Amino acid sequence: MIKITGRHLKLGEGFILFMKNTFEKKVKKFATKKCSPDIIIHKSGTSFRAEISYYYKKQMLLATSTAENAKKAFSIAIEKLHRQLEKAHERSCDYA
Repeated sequence: MIKITGRHLKLGEGFILFMKNTFEKKVKKFATKKCSPDIIIHKSGTSFRAEISYYYKKQMLLATSTAENAKKAFSIAIEKLHRQLEKAHERSCDYA
């Protein structure tokens, strides 16, 4: 279950659906059954900040991004998380 929170703004259903679909596409390969990721979108003045936290093999990964709109901030953060997951996966395969 993906937990999505908007701070200082109300998130629309279309944007929530976009975030869920994008997250599932990017993380499907690394997904574990016990994980429940958190996505938080903050609004601060005219900028937006996205934070995505995800546990992968007992390791907490955190990706953040700030941009002029919420969708761009989320897209940058999900790309950062994807890169972190790839690196963590490579490290776990090297020592297994």
